[in-house]
Amino acid sequence: MFITTSFKLVVNKEEKNQTLKLMRNFSSAVRFSYKRLLEGFTTLQAYKITRQKFPELNSHYVNCAVERAREIFQSCKARGQNPKKLVFGGRTLFEKLKKNHLQGKRLKGLKRKWKEKRQGTLLSIGAKHETHKGNLNLRFIPIEKDKNNLWLRIALKNRKFILARVKRGLSGKSDKWALFLAKILSGEQFPYTVELKLKDGQIYGFVKFSLDVPPQTITKAKGVIGIDVNARPFHLALAEVSPDGNLQSYKSIYLSHLLKYKSRNRKEYEEWLIAHDVIRFAKEKGKAIAVEDIKKLPKGRRGDGKAKLRKILQFFSYPTFSPLRPVVVQGRWEGIVKRLGPDGFVGPP
Repeated sequence: MFITTSFKLVVNKEEKNQTLKLMRNFSSAVRFSYKRLLEGFTTLQAYKITRQKFPELNSHYVNCAVERAREIFQSCKARGQNPKKLVFGGRTLFEKLKKNHLQGKRLKGLKRKWKEKRQGTLLSIGAKHETHKGNLNLRFIPIEKDKNNLWLRIALKNRKFILARVKRGLSGKSDKWALFLAKILSGEQFPYTVELKLKDGQIYGFVKFSLDVPPQTITKAKGVIGIDVNARPFHLALAEVSPDGNLQSYKSIYLSHLLKYKSRNRKEYEEWLIAHDVIRFAKEKGKAIAVEDIKKLPKGRRGDGKAKLRKILQFFSYPTFSPLRPVVVQGRWEGIVKRLGPDGFVGPP
C-alpha cells in the first residue's frame, strides 16, 4: 500500500535560488518531453533529445521529467481529452490571464500562481537500486544533533548538492509522517519518491512510499458484512450475511450530522470514528467487509431539482470525502478488507 505525506523546506536565500532554478529547468524539461511525445517520439527517443537539450539536469532528473510527461500524456488519453490541448499551468488560470480587464494586485497574483504552477515542480522517483539509497536526487538524511529531524539532500549539476532543512511536526502516533520518519531512522533501505512544489513563494514537498499491509486475518468463509450507503435518510446500512447469502442481522449508522460540519478536519475525524465503529462490528462477528463501489454511483447534476440530494452525494466522491474511505483504509490494516474486486466490491477474495 502506498502512502503520501507532506513537508516544508526551510532554506536560506542562496539555497532557495538554486532550488528554484533547478525546478524551472525540470519543469521546462517536462514540457519539452511532452511535446516530443506529441510528435510521436518514443519515451527512449524523448529521453535522448531531452538529455541533450538540458545538460544542466543529471540523467535521473531527465528520466523523471520524461516519465512525468508520459504520465500526463497517458492521463489525458485515459480521460478522453485531446493531449494537444493541454495547458501547463492550468487552463483556468490561462483563460483568466487572457482577460484584458484584469489589473493591479489581482493580475499580479494570477501571474504568480501561473508561474508557480508552470515552473515550480521538481520530481525524483525512488528506486530499489542499492546506490540510490532510497532516492538518488532528493534524499532524506537525519540531522546528527536531532534524530527526529531531517535534511533533504538536493542534487545539483556536476555532483554538487545542497542540504535543506525539513520542517514537519507530528500530529499523533498514526501520523503518516511518523511512519516515514521511523523507517528512515531505522536505517532501512527502501525506495521513496519525492516531489517539490512551489506555492505562495514557499517550497513544499510530498513523499510517497510503500508500506506493507498486515496479512489478512478474516476472510469471507463465515460470510460478510455488506455496507450500503443510503441518501435518505443519510446513513450506512450494515447487513450481516451468512456464507449462503442469508441475512442474519442488520445495523444502521446515521450520518446526517456530517453535513453540518464545515471544517474538513472535523469531518474526517467524525468519519474515522464511524470507521472504527464499523470495524469493531465486523470483528465481533468475525466476518469480512464488502463495500459497494461508490465511484459508479450517480452524483446528480445541476438543475435536476435535487440540490439537497446532490449535497449528500458529494460525500460519495471516493477517495476524497466519503464515510467509506476510512472504513476501507482501516479495514485493510485490520486484515478485514483486502482489495477492490472486479465485481465492484471491496473485500477479501
